Amino acid sequence: IDRVAAFDPALLNLAFIFLLLGYGTKVGLAPLHAWLPDAHAEGPTPISAVLSGLLLNVALYAVLRFKMLLAANPAAIAPGPLMAVMGLASLLFAGFMLYRRRDIKRLFAYSSIEHMGIITFAFG
Repeated sequence: IDRVAAFDPALLNLAFIFLLLGYGTKVGLAPLHAWLPDAHAEGPTPISAVLSGLLLNVALYAVLRFKMLLAANPAAIAPGPLMAVMGLASLLFAGFMLYRRRDIKRLFAYSSIEHMGIITFAFG
């Protein structure tokens, strides 16, 4: 973390955008969430449980680790507002989608999107 202040801020910004798009897709943040309900609905129940309980959290942890690096470089973008917006969008979208679900696996998928939105919003 001590050497991050010497990094090129443009490179850090670009890396964070790519990292947020990649891991944000894995986490299921809106608008990158489209794959998650289908994966839960089509996959076996144990895989669905591992997906919600472990894989989404690990991907969000990677985003949070890089957020700490950006905070150490004062010239880099502030990742907080972008994370807060994506988290709030995920939270609202998943909340509305949960209202009309009847399939239990899709319900769990949108519940996972909502929870990851809450966490992302809080850290943002």
